[in-house]
Amino acid sequence: MTTDLSRLDRERAFHDERFEDDVEREATGKFYDAVPGAKQDYSAAVGAAATGRVLEYGCGVGSLGFDLASSCDVVGIDISPVAITKATEEAERRGLGAEFLEMNAEALTFEPASFDLVCGSGILHHLDIETAAAQLTKVIKPGGKAIFLEPMGYNPLINWYRDRTPGMRTEDEHPLVQHDFDVLENACQSLQARYHGLAALGSAPILGKPGGLAVNRALTAVDRVVLSVPKLQLLAWIVVVEMTF
Repeated sequence: MTTDLSRLDRERAFHDERFEDDVEREATGKFYDAVPGAKQDYSAAVGAAATGRVLEYGCGVGSLGFDLASSCDVVGIDISPVAITKATEEAERRGLGAEFLEMNAEALTFEPASFDLVCGSGILHHLDIETAAAQLTKVIKPGGKAIFLEPMGYNPLINWYRDRTPGMRTEDEHPLVQHDFDVLENACQSLQARYHGLAALGSAPILGKPGGLAVNRALTAVDRVVLSVPKLQLLAWIVVVEMTF
């Protein structure tokens, strides 16, 4: 990618390549495996809130929208046309009525108050938060929700790893910091944040080996205690953000 591309073009090109090559980011997979509670928390929260019309940011063959399409009117968007093609093909293969559209989450073209729920995994940290928050306020119905799973930006060890693996992410993405939470909280009626992944990340190298699962469970129990302390929560790897509008 050349440096003269705009942020939007850089993001599109990165994700087109990722989806075209079916890249699963194997290097980070072991860390997600070490913190399964994060995705479980996110999926459960989305499932509990899903009703009426649902908008999902970020689409692909692993989209949550496929699971929701049997009970909700699902629309998925992505900046990557490759992602939209693959999501549409998967929906057709499953016989689902979900709709997938190429669209920038910072410039939604939907009518105001169009959705009961907006959700996404690993999406907000690619966006300009002020613009994204304004778009959420526009398209979510009063009383509706937005739920996102996102990386945090404060842990020095995690940031050290990020600095040494630049090819695994776009140059413009920004794990969430306090300013982002302030902007999101100001845009909605209430915001809850649930934090995952600190000590448990230490078990990633031994998962799948004898004793690895036991170590992971023990460290996950440590996280439940440590991440209940407000001053330590910002050191978590992942946050599930649940907003009510």
